[in-house]
Amino acid sequence: MGGAFGSPIVSDDNFNVHGTFMQMAKADYQRQKMSQSMMTEKLAWLDDHVDDQLAAIASFTHEVAAKLATIKQPYFIAQGTRDEIINPNSGKRLAEVLIGHNAQFHEYDAGHMLTVNGAHHQLEEDLISFLKENNK
Repeated sequence: MGGAFGSPIVSDDNFNVHGTFMQMAKADYQRQKMSQSMMTEKLAWLDDHVDDQLAAIASFTHEVAAKLATIKQPYFIAQGTRDEIINPNSGKRLAEVLIGHNAQFHEYDAGHMLTVNGAHHQLEEDLISFLKENNK
């Protein structure tokens, strides 16, 4: 079994991932009530390193996309309709590529962080159901 949660495997749409990630990191640090000096230090480190990580992720997703036709096992796809980091149509595009490959596409009225936002309970239920259904 395999799957993707909010992952642009077949989409090369250029969203402002760097900028949005930095905004989300800052908001998270503020929620943690982190000191201004610590937040500035952490944000500077992220700003210097996030593009390398994004390039590594892009490289990996291109490798995965090149092998999608070989997928034979069930595949779970989850996508937030209000994803602010990647194109919200990415999951749908992946599902279209995997038609006939036992893929399940689940869409949630939520942003990018499906595992921790308001969609996480439904995602959890859907994933457990998928695993039970495909682990017989």
